[in-house]
Amino acid sequence: MNIPESGDTVPDLLDEILWNIDWLVTMQDPHDGGVYHKLTDLRFSGDGMPHQQNTKRFLVQKSTAATLNFAALMGYASVVMRDYEKHFPGRAEQYLNAAENAWTWAKKNPKLLYVQPQEVNTGAYAMVNENLQDEWLWAAAELFRASGKKAYLNGIQLPENPRVPEWSAVEGLGLYALARHNKAGKLHQQARDQLIVMANRMVKEYWQSGYLVPMTEVDFRWGSNAVALNKAVVLLSADRLQPNKDYRPAARGLLDYVLGRNPTGYSYVTGFGTKSPMKPHHRISHYDDVVAPVPGMLAGGAQPGWQDECKYPSRLPAKSYSDDWCSYSTNEVAINWNAPLVYVLAALRE
Repeated sequence: MNIPESGDTVPDLLDEILWNIDWLVTMQDPHDGGVYHKLTDLRFSGDGMPHQQNTKRFLVQKSTAATLNFAALMGYASVVMRDYEKHFPGRAEQYLNAAENAWTWAKKNPKLLYVQPQEVNTGAYAMVNENLQDEWLWAAAELFRASGKKAYLNGIQLPENPRVPEWSAVEGLGLYALARHNKAGKLHQQARDQLIVMANRMVKEYWQSGYLVPMTEVDFRWGSNAVALNKAVVLLSADRLQPNKDYRPAARGLLDYVLGRNPTGYSYVTGFGTKSPMKPHHRISHYDDVVAPVPGMLAGGAQPGWQDECKYPSRLPAKSYSDDWCSYSTNEVAINWNAPLVYVLAALRE
């Protein structure tokens, strides 16, 4: 990828991910294992490049949701890092210890919900209710996979109607882990069955769509392109468990949608296609004095919420998109939207 680490024997993608994970490690209180909900300015950062942003930042309140998500991610990371022990000695053990310490804190603080301080005006990302079952499921699944300790699965139940993964719904990530670990007992088969049910529902949506895109009206919300690609991840995961002639075509239909086969005609990935976003709501692209945006970023996508004051060509959900800096509700970029894009491209290429 032509990054400074490209000459080593570690995949460049992993080098980039580790930069983020090692920052995340610092969000854990080393004294008790709890994890701070976020690091934030008091308000959204202003104009200019990142190195020009010198406002004070604050660690804000530990929360059970953040701590469980941290535990899940660190458990997953520890498994990955076992293959790179000679490159990063002790890193896998460090991550697993961090995950287990986070789980211990969460067990002692099972319902500590984040409450936005009055003086903080950035995105809260708070749970709207006290149901953290999806976080418990994901953390338990990843810690079991990483440690082999069945005790983590005690009391864990799968939801009746699992949701496609997104920031506020992570039970699907737990299903992925359980479905691939045949030592998880009955939860293993239940997770497989649920992923197959989800995928079959998407196949029905695929065949009912005049455009062969398994998207329904409810999918056109903030970050709709990530919704599409996370559906594709479900389909591809199901195909690995129980191959079906319709799973991969339905997943390709969602990728095709994001890359331009949609009512706007945009390839929603900057720098790719004959018509792609030129004015994403992305500060570096906006202020770096380069006409083209940073390439390879997925825009949020069409949705009729109109949470900003931008102008849109249509209220129709799949046409409600504006390639304009002002449109943070459709033209913003985010790491959790790009993640399923990377997965789907790699999986289909494989």
